[in-house]
This record gives sequence, C-alpha cells and structure tokens, in this order.
Amino acid sequence: MEHVPMSYLPAVTSIEGVTLAAGSVIYAYSAQGVVLPLENKMRKPNDMLGFFGVISISVSFISAVYVTTGFLSYLTYGDYLKGSITLNLTNTPLDFSVKGMLLLMTYCGYLIQHYPVVEMLWPYVQKRFGGDKECTNLMLDYALRYTVVVMSFALAYAIPNFKDIIPFVGITAGMMLALFFPPLLETVVFLERWRKGCTVILIYNVSLNIFYITLGVLFVMVGIYSDYRALSDHNR
Repeated sequence: MEHVPMSYLPAVTSIEGVTLAAGSVIYAYSAQGVVLPLENKMRKPNDMLGFFGVISISVSFISAVYVTTGFLSYLTYGDYLKGSITLNLTNTPLDFSVKGMLLLMTYCGYLIQHYPVVEMLWPYVQKRFGGDKECTNLMLDYALRYTVVVMSFALAYAIPNFKDIIPFVGITAGMMLALFFPPLLETVVFLERWRKGCTVILIYNVSLNIFYITLGVLFVMVGIYSDYRALSDHNR
C-alpha cells in the first residue's frame, strides 16, 4: 500500500488529541511495572536499574519500536488508522505474516504480564482455600492463573470501544501515578529534611513538585474531557 504524502497530514494536532495520545503512552509505559517483580528473580538484581540497566535499555528499545510503528502506520493509513493496526491489515501474504508475528508475540508475552497479579493474589488465595497437599495447591495455583487470564479476555471482549477506554485509564490512573502521587509523597516524606537544609534546595524541590502536581491535575482534567467527547462521538 502506498504511503500518504506527508504534506497531506497535519503537522500539529489539537490539545484533545495530545491528551488522548498521552493517555495511551502513559498506559503503555505503565506496563513496565510487570517486569519489576522479576528483579528479585534475577541472578544480579542490581543490573535491573541504572542508566544502562535492564529497564533503561529495554524501555528505550520498546519506545523506538513503538514510535517507528506508530509513525509508519499513520503515514500509511492517515486518518483512516483504526484503534489497532491489525484492523487495518488485509489478508495479503505480507499483512498476514505481520498478523502472525503479532499473534506469536501476544501468545508468548501475555501470560508474563499477569505474573505480578498472580504473585500478589496467590498468598491470600493459598491461605483462604489452600491445603496441606501439594497437589491441591498446584491445582489452585493453575486455577488462579486461568481465572486471571480468562477475566482479562472477558473484559476486553465485553467493553465496547475499548480503544477509547485505554487512554481514559492512562490519563487518569496512569497520570496520577506518574505525575501526581510521586511528587506529593516525596514532599510529605522529605519536607522536614529539606527544612533543616538549604533554603534554596527547599524552594527548588517544593516548586518542582508543585509544578508536577499541577501538570498532572491539568492533564487529568483535560484528558477526561477529551475522552468523554470521544466516547460521546462514538455513541452517536
């Protein structure tokens, strides 16, 4: 398929488009939390963090892949690009091979994404329903894993306009976790220490945290309004 000439595409989108895109991006980056529990399972846990750590390198690589895929997809389909690139692909050999690779990627990585959820729920489930027999606990463990996976599939299938729900979750919960709660908690925890130190550092840290909190609140407010309008347009 031929690409859309770049001169036909808008160079800058609206504020609503920016907030919806920010919600999708924040939602995607929130998924990095699923690999954090793996730090305790690593042979060298210290390699997880740092400038050249596992998180930094992997997130940078995935970001490059996301940006390239999004740019080329929009360049190809323009405003006709749907919520998922797979919905635009045809059954030609090339497009079908892309679908197959995406299916394989989802199959290999989908269960790993539920690892933190299972790890958090398993102690409670084992204490509540488990027994002394190893076979019983093993069956209960598999039942919990199957339940979590099936519930996620059911929610994705049952919720209409799911592509509009993703930015909503990202712009609310994701943005609050990224820009609101971290500076707020840092201020609450370290305010007394900053007061005992240099006044310039106190003013700098408090001002920076207030800026982040304000930015997060603005993103949430504009994002909720933009997503509400997008959902309303789909329901007309």
